[in-house]
Amino acid sequence: MKLVQTITVKPEGLPASTYVVLAGSQYDRQFKRVDYHAANGMVGLVKIGATSGGVTQVAYDKAIPAGSWGDAPESIVLFQAGPLGRMGWAIESSYMGQGYLEGGINIYVPFGNAVASVGGVLTVSNNEGACSAEDAKSQQCVLQAYEAYVTADVSRSEGLLYPLIANVKNEINGKVTRKRVEIPFSIASDRYMPPENMKESLN
Repeated sequence: MKLVQTITVKPEGLPASTYVVLAGSQYDRQFKRVDYHAANGMVGLVKIGATSGGVTQVAYDKAIPAGSWGDAPESIVLFQAGPLGRMGWAIESSYMGQGYLEGGINIYVPFGNAVASVGGVLTVSNNEGACSAEDAKSQQCVLQAYEAYVTADVSRSEGLLYPLIANVKNEINGKVTRKRVEIPFSIASDRYMPPENMKESLN
């Protein structure tokens, strides 16, 4: 694992914390690097805080499988996930196979001395590699493209984590629909709960 990111955050009225991202590749039992598409890399997420005795590791998960071709994903974003200075990471991932692309973000937040996975959101999906615009016009297939830009609604002070806001664009055979979707965090399930209808059906 190698160090790829360190960010120190000092919320107003609270001690500073440093958020660390580690990344590594996957190796087989012969210590050869794995390099096929479905092979994950590894990500480590660490929160470090200051105490009267110095610096201490507050929360961590050093073995999160993520990425492809045996490597960790390049896009790992630290963001304000909740009130009282609570931060989180959004790890982006995607997969393409047989002309279909799907990808999204998985969200991790420090709770206590651990880093917890609190759900994910689909951010991209299309079949442009399997269905061309010409084939769609001749009704040989249905061409779909879905995109969602996701942010945290930091204006909401209630709750453990801020709700997420997804600005969604769906396009099916050239017909575009747009909507704004709120994704709440469920304390009962400890996860974000995206609605099932974020992505329009092809049927």
